[in-house]
Parts: sequence; C-alpha cells; structure tokens
Amino acid sequence: YIAVEVTDNALGDTDSKIYNNDSVQFAFTTNRVVGASRTEYGFGLVNGKTEVERYAFIGVDSGIVGVSDKKKYEGVETAVTREGNKTYYEGKFPWTQIYGKKLSFSELNGLYFSLLINDNDGSGRRGWMEYCPGIGEAKDPTKFVEIPISKR
Repeated sequence: YIAVEVTDNALGDTDSKIYNNDSVQFAFTTNRVVGASRTEYGFGLVNGKTEVERYAFIGVDSGIVGVSDKKKYEGVETAVTREGNKTYYEGKFPWTQIYGKKLSFSELNGLYFSLLINDNDGSGRRGWMEYCPGIGEAKDPTKFVEIPISKR
C-alpha cells in the first residue's frame, strides 16, 4: 500500500502522460546495482480521472525506459482525490505486480525503493520532489534507498 498527501496550489492533469501531470511515481528493484531490473509505476489524475501506468516490470523486462503498458494490472487499485489545495494519492500494488512473483520476506533483508512527486501547475511538468533519487533524472537503481525488513 502507498498513500501520499500533497499540498499543491494548482492541479495539473491535462497531459496524457501521467508523469507530466501532478502525480506519484515509485519504483522497486531487487539489487542496488547499475542496470538492475526494476518495476516502476506512476499514478495520478488525467483529465479528472485516476490513471495508473507501469513503465518497467521486473517480471517481464529489465527496465525499458519510457515503455508503458497501459493494461489493467491484476489486483492494482488506485484512487486520487483533491480537496482544496490537498491531493491524496492512494494505491494498492500486490507484490506479484511489483516483483513478478510472491515474496518470501523471511528470505529478504531489505527492499530497494525510490519515490517522487511530480508537479504541474497547468502548463507542463515543472519538476519533482524525491524521497530519494533513482527515477527522476536517470533510471539508476544504485541510488534507491534500502528499506530494511524487520524479522521478529
């Protein structure tokens, strides 16, 4: 699950490419090394309607930059709502739609992740804010942050 609350003075949602609108992009990789395959999603509003797009998928390809398969992804659910100057992004992304298989967390020490929030005030993407680098300027899994897995 992912949830993001963004304070933004103007909504930009008229471009057909989600990443050019106000939106959220995030990616996971299995290895923090150059050229590692990754899964990357973007979701946001396109002309007032919630859309989701997958730009790369570990389960099929090794991260072809800019390639989008706009089919529906089994189990993926997203919602984007706006109230005043706040936009709320919520998503459910099953691990099989991220890693191409079920994960055994007992076998993992951590996950590698990157997230950014795109900003468009009505005349095209102005830029983005990153939780960590790795998908904004270049697709570089070496810059993803490690999220440790706690084992009890």
